[in-house]
Amino acid sequence: MHRPLARRTLLGAFAAAGGAALLSPLEGVASAAGSTDARWPTQIPLPNGFQPEGITIGASPYAYFGSIANGDIYRASLATGRGRVISQGGGAAHPVIGLKTDRRERLLFLCGGPSREIRVAGIRSGKLLKTFTVGSDSTFVNDVILTPGAAWFTDSFAPRSTGFRSTATTGRAGW
Repeated sequence: MHRPLARRTLLGAFAAAGGAALLSPLEGVASAAGSTDARWPTQIPLPNGFQPEGITIGASPYAYFGSIANGDIYRASLATGRGRVISQGGGAAHPVIGLKTDRRERLLFLCGGPSREIRVAGIRSGKLLKTFTVGSDSTFVNDVILTPGAAWFTDSFAPRSTGFRSTATTGRAGW
């Protein structure tokens, strides 16, 4: 019984030493070029009146913020801190509470909170592609999780989630 534990400990030590050996040349490069902290912004300024609620970060160096005030979507570069509104929301009755990017970073899945809306927008154009209204008057669409074949949305006021299968989450064209 002690033998597998010792083997795992030894393998873990070798993995840690290998990782340190791989990273140590990078530390020299970073210190020669200056502090790496100075390259990245410490703040991302948002437009006046923008009330961020949800945020998602894809594989590329961009963050997407949803506005609870009016449903706007703001895209910001994590490298520079600069950004712009890529999608105009539908006003105060159509907020964005939670959001996620699909795995290929082509689509944004948006949670509409009290509007009961599930919306899908193109990531590059910001164009609204689909809107679904779910639940009852007491539904609050709060968050979304994407799987390879479906999108699941939570309802903050009820112990349930709403899911739908879409070819959009699998990377094939169409709905």
